[in-house]
Amino acid sequence: MGGSSMTPTLTVLLCLGPCWCPWDQVQAGLLPKPSIWADPGPMVTMGSPVTIWCEGSLQADVYNLYKERGSFPWMTRILLNPSNKNSFHIKSTSSEHAGLYQCAYHSIINMLSERTDLLLLVVTGVGAAPSLSVQPSPVVASGGNVSLSCSSQITWDTFHLLKEGGADLPRHVESRIYAGRWQAVFSVGPMSTYHTGTYRCYGSTTTYPHVWSQPSDPLHIEVIGERTDPV
Repeated sequence: MGGSSMTPTLTVLLCLGPCWCPWDQVQAGLLPKPSIWADPGPMVTMGSPVTIWCEGSLQADVYNLYKERGSFPWMTRILLNPSNKNSFHIKSTSSEHAGLYQCAYHSIINMLSERTDLLLLVVTGVGAAPSLSVQPSPVVASGGNVSLSCSSQITWDTFHLLKEGGADLPRHVESRIYAGRWQAVFSVGPMSTYHTGTYRCYGSTTTYPHVWSQPSDPLHIEVIGERTDPV
């Protein structure tokens, strides 16, 4: 989903404090539930641009963006012409932009839709990268198991493991100190060719769980042998 052209707008309001709009009375079930997504994706490197899209109804003339389940809109976009979707562009992301987002829209028949499901925006590149290693080997037979260890001398409360280009969600493990380093171990297996790919890990703190470190160096895992279905 997404769009290359911008819908004409009248004004944009950024609500840094409480901001009440007179149409903020939800008419749940009377309007289609909107959807929300981030372009190019929900993981953004610090300093890079990101666009949050909200898709609602052809009758929508105002879109509200909410952050961290707030009662008041974080940003409001008023359209010159009704449109079924609109965007909220962040030119340069910072740690303050990380978090949970929802959107809703106001229709020309004077109703406010329910909010979208939550969109988690993760900002990466804040803090030194951890290191990623594998035991017993990066080349593993189908059906075997490996352990991926993410570690750092810097105190990261949680480590996050991702497979590049994969559809799987990141895995998260709380860290423990071992031999003077903060570490988390991710067990992967039984292995199939589905697990072949490049992996990276990140660190984060409890205070800012959606602000992640720079990525580790890439680690490539190769699974050899007969293909099996992913578990």
